[in-house]
Amino acid sequence: MRYIRLAVILVFLVGLGIKGTAEVRSRFFTDHSYPVITSTSETISVPCAYSDEELLAGLSATDEKDGDITANILVGEISRFKEIGTSEVTYVVFDSDGHSSTYSRQVTFSDYQSPRFSLDSALVFREGEGGDVMESIHGSDLLDGDISGTLSLDSSDVNYQISGDYAITVSMYNSYGDEVEITLPVHVLAAADQQLDIALSSYLVYLSAGESLNPRDYLEDVLTSSGESLGTGIVSVDSSGLDTSTPGVYQVAYTASSRDGRTGHSWLTVVVE
Repeated sequence: MRYIRLAVILVFLVGLGIKGTAEVRSRFFTDHSYPVITSTSETISVPCAYSDEELLAGLSATDEKDGDITANILVGEISRFKEIGTSEVTYVVFDSDGHSSTYSRQVTFSDYQSPRFSLDSALVFREGEGGDVMESIHGSDLLDGDISGTLSLDSSDVNYQISGDYAITVSMYNSYGDEVEITLPVHVLAAADQQLDIALSSYLVYLSAGESLNPRDYLEDVLTSSGESLGTGIVSVDSSGLDTSTPGVYQVAYTASSRDGRTGHSWLTVVVE
């Protein structure tokens, strides 16, 4: 029995020795270093349709154990705008032991412009027929794409039961925090004044201040209620209220008059920036 106890004690002591040696070896050989990301520039400029390669330009990463791990750098997060068109982009890199490091720098979107509104039809309604102005309004952004889901009708004085000229104010925003709004004219016409449909290629356009515009370039066709084409030769254009030298929202008026006395109206909204 005495020898058995001595054997057990000996095995126990040997086990402790092996465990201690393993712990020492583990502490000695475990990588406690973290990778480091460096950049040739604290700021970069990329187009709105950027690629990851463009966002990663000028970056490198090294690790004491793994060496060059530049290929492991990932684009992490792009912040909301610090100022319009400029964000902070954060990168992350992992070494083979799962250690991670991050790095942040400023990114400017070189061709950025604030979100823009569009119309797929003129905001013209027949008296007494009702309607929904928001159905024709859409929004797009160079970074987020279609942002129509953020559209909000902020104010409206439209009365679909009484002919007249009205206005609505609409706003929208992108995920970077850039919010824009616009006040758009709305026209409610007596049914007798809107028997023809004037089709335009666009119903809302943006111009830079000083840029010229030919209203007839947007004319596509005039259609009857049955879909018959009457051509654009019966359309007169009034752009007297348009001032392309001064920023603002303007309208060009189109009036169609057929030989049998039917008329129709449409408007092109022009935003001068």
